[in-house]
Amino acid sequence: MCDRFDTLSEWLAAHPSTTYEQAMSLLGAVSVAEPGCGTEWSCVYHLNDFSVDIVVNHQYDNVYSFTRKDFH
Repeated sequence: MCDRFDTLSEWLAAHPSTTYEQAMSLLGAVSVAEPGCGTEWSCVYHLNDFSVDIVVNHQYDNVYSFTRKDFH
């Protein structure tokens, strides 16, 4: 299958209560930095308050955060 998907699935199966920091770190670890076919964005959805954090182009130190109010 897909190594990236397998890594994510195994982590989530072993850690059902993943923190935001762990989730974003995991997405960074499985991202692919190949021009033209790499990871374009990574998202962590916060289901408790319907917000989302998005990272673009592997810049994990530059997170865009959106809340439900941003979509009205």
